[in-house]
Amino acid sequence: MKTFLEDLPVKLAKVAAGSLVECELGGGREWFFLSPVGGGIEVEADNALVTVITLQSPLGSRILGLQAGGAFTLPNGSKGMLVQMADNG
Repeated sequence: MKTFLEDLPVKLAKVAAGSLVECELGGGREWFFLSPVGGGIEVEADNALVTVITLQSPLGSRILGLQAGGAFTLPNGSKGMLVQMADNG
């Protein structure tokens, strides 16, 4: 059985406010929702933790404008990759 997050259609757009994205960081994968405000809030969807981040956060500012497969480097030197972006509309 597929979960809610697996059922979301994937589109080849660029990350913007309102995007739901999966990133690979430190050997693991995490889901993030980009919001203009309210960073740091965590919600659970189908047993997956989704962290709300702002566009101004270290991660948000690095992935803004990326497409799936895009690589980024955080200010602390950690490297990551945007795995996928779910269609929010």
